[in-house]
Amino acid sequence: MPAELSHAPAHRGIVLDDRRFDILLKELKSVLCSCCDILISDGFVDYALFSIQEADSHPMTGKAFYETGFSALQRLVHEFLNEVEVQGIICLENAEVSASVLLSQLHGSWFMRRILKIDRPTAHEISDQVEIAMNIFTSSLSAHPNRFAR
Repeated sequence: MPAELSHAPAHRGIVLDDRRFDILLKELKSVLCSCCDILISDGFVDYALFSIQEADSHPMTGKAFYETGFSALQRLVHEFLNEVEVQGIICLENAEVSASVLLSQLHGSWFMRRILKIDRPTAHEISDQVEIAMNIFTSSLSAHPNRFAR
C-alpha cells in the first residue's frame, strides 16, 4: 500500500491527489463509454434476449450471461477504480460497490430500450450520460469534509 494511503484519514471517499484526479476523470470516461458501447451493442442485446428466453429451461444460460456480461463489465470498472485507489489518487469506501453504482447509472433505460428494440442512443447521448454519472460519482467524493488528504 502506498505511504499516502497508509496514513489516509479513516474517512473514505476522498481525493488524495488533485493533479492525477483530472487524468483519472478522462480515463474513467473512456472506460465507461466503452462499457456503454458494449451494453447497447447488437451482440450484447441479442445475447441478453437469448439468455432471458432460455433462463427458465436452462438456468445456467442466465448465469453465464450475467457472469460474462454485466458482471464482467462491473469487474472491469472495479479493477480500474481499485488501481487508481492503489495509486493513491482516490480513496473509496468500496470500489466494487462504486463500480456497480456507476454502471447502474449508465445501463438502466438504454439497455431496456435496446431490448425492446425502441432505439439506440447516439455517441453524444452516451457521452452526456457518462458525464452525469461521473458528476454524481465525483460529487460523492467531494461531499466529504476531509476530501483532500495532505
